[in-house]
Amino acid sequence: MFSKTFQKKGLRLFGLIFLAFCTSFNCLKAQSADPQVNIQLLAPDQGLTDRAVRCIVQDSMGFLWIGNGAALWRYDGYSFYNYTYLLTSSSNTIKLIEDIKLAPDKQIWVAHSNGLTIINPITLQSASHDISSLLARKLISRQVVKIYFDVDGAAWVSLLGNTLVKLDNRAKPILLYSAPKRESDELFAKRAISKILQDHTGKLYLFSVDNYLDVINKNGKRLHGIDLRDKTLPKGFFAANINFSHQQNLQVYYRKVNQKTSLVCEYSFAKETFIADPENRYARYPGDTYVDYKGLIWYKSENEIGFLNSKTGKLTRPTEQIQEKAGVETYFFNACISSDNTFWLCSSAGLFKITAFEPLFKTYLSKQLRKATDVGTSMRGITEDSTGNLWLCSYGFKKDNNTYLVHKLDPQTGSILHKQIRVLKDTTRTAYILYKIVFLNNEMYAITDGISLLRLKPDGSALNGKGFYNVSVNELTSIYILNDAYCGWVPSAA
Repeated sequence: MFSKTFQKKGLRLFGLIFLAFCTSFNCLKAQSADPQVNIQLLAPDQGLTDRAVRCIVQDSMGFLWIGNGAALWRYDGYSFYNYTYLLTSSSNTIKLIEDIKLAPDKQIWVAHSNGLTIINPITLQSASHDISSLLARKLISRQVVKIYFDVDGAAWVSLLGNTLVKLDNRAKPILLYSAPKRESDELFAKRAISKILQDHTGKLYLFSVDNYLDVINKNGKRLHGIDLRDKTLPKGFFAANINFSHQQNLQVYYRKVNQKTSLVCEYSFAKETFIADPENRYARYPGDTYVDYKGLIWYKSENEIGFLNSKTGKLTRPTEQIQEKAGVETYFFNACISSDNTFWLCSSAGLFKITAFEPLFKTYLSKQLRKATDVGTSMRGITEDSTGNLWLCSYGFKKDNNTYLVHKLDPQTGSILHKQIRVLKDTTRTAYILYKIVFLNNEMYAITDGISLLRLKPDGSALNGKGFYNVSVNELTSIYILNDAYCGWVPSAA
C-alpha cells in the first residue's frame, strides 16, 4: 500500500533505493550492527483457510483485511475473522480475491472474480458491482484484477483484456479505456493492466507485462504508446516491471522466464528513446516500494525482500530468513506497512509479519585475538566529556604498527580517534594501561592498572603526561568526581 507521502516523494525515494542496489556504500567509521529482524509466519495453523495470501490493507480502525484465495479475512492482531459473506450472494461465489485497497473515503474496495465489492469497515455493510454489466461495450470478463486511486482520489480498475475503467465513488463507470491489441498477441485476452504510474502532469502510464506501455490522460484519452523492447538486450528478456527513475525517466526491468537474473534499461521521456549503455544495467530491480515511519524504505519483488536505511544507506535483505521460515521457495504477492510500523508480506506460504528494529548495542571497536599474547581491545572505563564525546580505555588496539590505549568516540558520527600515552617524566615504567579517565577544571586525570594517578594533556594522537602520582599501596579500581575541585579514587581491598 503506497502512502500519500510516498506518492509525493516517490521519485526521490525510488532513486535512493535504486542507488542502494547499484552502489557499494562506503563503510562508516563506526561499524553499525546489522538491524535485527523479527519474522512471524501466519498460515492455516493460525486460522487462515490456506497458505496463499494475495493482498492486504489496513483500515482506518487498524484492522487488517486479507485476501486469502477466495476468502476475505479481518485480523485484529490476535485472531482471524471470516468476512467472505460480504462479497457473495446466494447465486454467486467468489473464486479468487485479486486486490484490496483503502479508498480516500476510508471504504474498503475488494477486487475479485465477480467484479468489485465496497465495504464499510465500521458498519460492515457492503455493495457488490459487476462492472462489466454497467458498460455499453461487452467485455471479455467481469473479473477485476487491480484497483488504483490516482492523486485526485479517482478510482481506476483493470479487467482482463487490458481494459481500464474509471469509476466514481459509488463504483459507477465514468469512462472505459481499452489498450490496442498488439499483432500476434495470443495472450491479449488474458492480460490485465498490472501497474499504473502517474507523473506530476497527471498522465497515467499503464503497464501489463507485454513489452508495451500505454500513456493516457486522466480523461482516458490515449496519448501515445512506448515500445519497451530494447534491441540491445539479449534474447529471451521481457519487461517485468517499471518505475520512475531518480532522473525522472522510466526505469524498465527485464527478466527471463523462471530466472532471477534481471537487466535494467532507462527510457528518456525527453528523447523518446532508451539511453545508451545506462549505468548499473545488471542491478536487481526493487519492484514495489514502501516507506515506514522510521525512515526505512522497503522493497518487494516476486522473490526478494529488503529495506534501506535512508540515514545510513545500509541495505538489508532478509529474503533468506523468510524462505527458511517458510521451508520452501516462496512467491511474494503484495505488502503493506501497518500503523504500528510492521511490514506485512503476502506470499504463497502465508502472511509474514516482519518487524525491523535497531539493535540494543552497536560495535564501534573490536579486535579479534589471533594468539594468546595479542593485545586485545577489552573495554574498561568509559567517560563522557562536556562536548558529548566518549573517552574509552582499553588493553590496547593495534593499528599501523602502533598500540593505542585510549580512544575518543563521537557517538553522533561514529568516528574514533586513537590515542597513545606518553608520560614524559616517569622513568620507572615504559607503558601505562589506563583504567578510567575523568575531567576536572579543564584538566584530564586517569588512574592506571597499578597505583598511579596521571594528569594528562591531549596532543594530537597522543596523551602527554603532565604529572604522575603514586597514590595507593593497592591497585586502583575506580576514579570519580567529588565536586568542582576534587576527585577521588578507590583502591582494591588490602
